[in-house]
Amino acid sequence: MNGETNTLRICGIDFEPAGQAITARQDNYLMGHLRLAGVIDVVATMKDADVDAKSSELLTRILVSGRAPEILAGMLVESGKKWNATRADELAELFGDATNPEDKEIMRKSLVSFVIGFFRLGDRSSTTSLNSSNPNNEEPATESAELAISETFL
Repeated sequence: MNGETNTLRICGIDFEPAGQAITARQDNYLMGHLRLAGVIDVVATMKDADVDAKSSELLTRILVSGRAPEILAGMLVESGKKWNATRADELAELFGDATNPEDKEIMRKSLVSFVIGFFRLGDRSSTTSLNSSNPNNEEPATESAELAISETFL
């Protein structure tokens, strides 16, 4: 992170964490990659008493799944730009191919901060269910107890 701001410089590009201003598209992209990484069941079974163990398990699953670059690309926004999935996919490729030790360290620390923040920051209120069918690709109307990504970030 740079100074007092939340700006991260990774692979020569400045990023801001999505935070509470995450768009529906970005939230869906991030939730989709978290699901593909196999971490949603960890969230569903977590209890307050085992936050540390579950955070560790979540991080391990993300790393082993190979989806860490996509998850990072889903949780960050290039400074001064609007987030979009095409660019996020390009950034995930860039992150995955990074060889600079400093970039890799920043990415890992950011991911760890995200994982810890996922459980420790913000309210665990409900979000719309991603299991509902909706032919218009709009936000489904049903509710679930699943954590919203935007509620708990860095």
